[in-house]
Amino acid sequence: MVRQEKNYTDHCGKSMTVGEKIQAIRKEKGLTQEELGKRCGMEDSAIRRYELGKANPKIETLQKVSIALGIPIERLIPFNINCFPSESQMQKCHNIAYHYGFKKQSMMMIEECSELQKAICKWHRERGDSLRSESSDCKERTAIIDELADVIIMAKQITYLLSAEDEVSEQIEFKLDRQLRRMEEENAD
Repeated sequence: MVRQEKNYTDHCGKSMTVGEKIQAIRKEKGLTQEELGKRCGMEDSAIRRYELGKANPKIETLQKVSIALGIPIERLIPFNINCFPSESQMQKCHNIAYHYGFKKQSMMMIEECSELQKAICKWHRERGDSLRSESSDCKERTAIIDELADVIIMAKQITYLLSAEDEVSEQIEFKLDRQLRRMEEENAD
């Protein structure tokens, strides 16, 4: 069963920023900025900057904050499971999947995963662990994005052909929660 999380929006129904969500959940949990900062191992001034939108927390920081708040990280930054911004793109994906069928598309998925693997390996050879801003427009990053898009498209097509949208969504939720529990256990050690 998929757990429904509270959807955080402002009084106009607009989605809240990450900082606004941190603040709302922190207050919901009855914590001060200082208490949350201590739980995260950071200064309360950092929490204040995030909440005010004066600084953007890195993913590692958001992981610490989510653990400190006792919530899944997706409550702070919802993962876009579909990776398709429109119904039009979903329809295109379904039409292509239906046209080629499961056998061809599953074989293509294997090829696309291999291409993504090669692009990631090339990044590591050329850039190492670097995610510096000067890497943001390099050809290795562009190649990963291109191959990642192919893999996501193929995964959505195979999900559609298997009529497994709900099951895949449930597995994604389960696996995300499992990884967050593992991270909590790592931090407890």
